[in-house]
Amino acid sequence: FYFRVKDYTRAQYHYERMIHNNPSFSEAHYHLAHTYFALNNLDKGVQSLSSALELSPDNPVIYRDLGLVSIDRGLVESAERFFLKALELTPDDREVKEFLGNIYFNNRLYDKAIRLYEDILKVNPDHKELTKIVSRAYKELISVNLQTAP
Repeated sequence: FYFRVKDYTRAQYHYERMIHNNPSFSEAHYHLAHTYFALNNLDKGVQSLSSALELSPDNPVIYRDLGLVSIDRGLVESAERFFLKALELTPDDREVKEFLGNIYFNNRLYDKAIRLYEDILKVNPDHKELTKIVSRAYKELISVNLQTAP
């Protein structure tokens, strides 16, 4: 409740109490992490997400969130690893595919980006913005291939 009404200090207090009473309650660690993020305490947020991951190593949402935090911190390789693990656990996650595709696109790995984007478009062909990005990725890939051709 407190998190929803943006009373993050009280939310933090209650999540910390839950964890004190039940240290293995993964969801409390997860929600405490997002409370810390809302309070602009990135380090404690990452620590709480890491605790949640230790308790729930098969939760793809935690991997996704760690990937997003890694992107925010400029840790692209870490973000890629977290997103790949999330996709391993939930292969049809459109959102994670798009995040990972964006990493590949921004790092000029157009063939990898295109594969992910096209997977998304198979299920959601009306995603107009993504269609434009795929078109740009193909243009960039062709350009790169022309530049490296003998």
